[in-house]
Amino acid sequence: GCLLTKSGYRVSGVVDVDLQRATNFARRVETLQRGSPCLVGPDIDGFFRQNPFPKGGKRKVVAINLTPAKHHFETNRALLRCGCHVWSEKPLASTFHEAQALVQMAAEQHLELGCAPSTHYGESQECAAVHINDRRLLGDIQYVRANMFCGCFEPEAFRLNGGWKRHRRLAIGSLRDVGIYPLSWLTSLFGPVESVVAQQQDPALDMYIVQINFSALGHRGVVATLASSMSLSAPRDRAFCIEFHGSQGSLIMKSVWNCDSTLEFCADGGQLGAGTTVSLLPFAPWYKPSHSTSHPIKTDWAAGVDRLCVSVDKNTKRTFTGKHAAHLCDILDCIERSVAGGGKRVAVESTYPTDAQVWRSQCLTRLGSVTFPLADQTKCAVSKLIFGTMSLGDVSEPFDLLDAAWNMGCNAFDLAHVYGRKPESTFGNWLSKRVSAPTLRCGGVSRASVFIIGKGGHSHVKSP
Repeated sequence: GCLLTKSGYRVSGVVDVDLQRATNFARRVETLQRGSPCLVGPDIDGFFRQNPFPKGGKRKVVAINLTPAKHHFETNRALLRCGCHVWSEKPLASTFHEAQALVQMAAEQHLELGCAPSTHYGESQECAAVHINDRRLLGDIQYVRANMFCGCFEPEAFRLNGGWKRHRRLAIGSLRDVGIYPLSWLTSLFGPVESVVAQQQDPALDMYIVQINFSALGHRGVVATLASSMSLSAPRDRAFCIEFHGSQGSLIMKSVWNCDSTLEFCADGGQLGAGTTVSLLPFAPWYKPSHSTSHPIKTDWAAGVDRLCVSVDKNTKRTFTGKHAAHLCDILDCIERSVAGGGKRVAVESTYPTDAQVWRSQCLTRLGSVTFPLADQTKCAVSKLIFGTMSLGDVSEPFDLLDAAWNMGCNAFDLAHVYGRKPESTFGNWLSKRVSAPTLRCGGVSRASVFIIGKGGHSHVKSP
């Protein structure tokens, strides 16, 4: 239902080993898409043999895998074999070795491969990411703590019934079922994981405590702790919370799941619970969640599928790729090896191309800055790279170019009336719009953070 609320999508078919269940689901889909037919079938290969969808052209076939976790690998492999772009329920596969095979197979066939979760596309998550990477509010992030306490079952009843491994829905464990939500977002923010140290407090209760160390490719030095359990519970505002602690303050997100979760900032030395609520208003116009209002988790479950489809249609890059999903499988495997080894440190060998936000923070560090004293005795940190605007008027999309420069860490801009084609007006319009309403792709812009170089007293272009 979430996907069909977005324009341009149609569910063409449903495959399920239970043909009656597939038929019932297809009838509901046809109602949602106003009678447009939805085909059914009991197996993937037979379905595509009987219903050959056109490949290429304007119509693209994206298959969504919603099977139980133990069937993810074989189902994803079958869909790739049939020439489909694939979006899979999490995790991508049961092991890193299987996930690697899927990534290689997709690359060989020039197909897109994506995987849940996609909750990090919510406006609260995007807003937090801007503040974390901008660093003016929090400084450098040093420690992160994430909780995933579902409280689905009474602990003693859970233990007496044979523990989580006896429960069909929870057989993959809390880490692969719910712990992967903060893991996916943290790796999007801070890059690949270098090593993990994990303990399982009570095997019957599926209680994990994991220390996560991030690698030099992202934010080296950041350490995160993840606590995960399907049976233990916590107060509602702490059960699924995630805390970012920086050198200047802390940012607390009450729910890693909810796209409209409250964000609270607390300055260094302040008291949690008495902080300032961070406004999400600038992000609201660009994010229109299609979640069900009756569902307890307020998120756009179709956001990841939508991003993959846009990538397929427009041949653009995504921030959460198959390689990223495979890296998460590697992390989960390493956590299990650490537990089996009595809590020893296990190195995570895999990596992946880091996301755009991590790339921007790397550029900020790589470009560096110098500090200029200003006339009013204030100081402004200025990037060593200065953006010249001589040809800004010749660019078809000048705002996109300025956004790209800003995201690379450049905050110094050289302007002059003599440059022609009104670069000063173009830059002024960009600055005004980004300060008043930052976009998801370009946030953290303020007049105080931008260093402008002008040409006072310069002669007119037609003067001697």
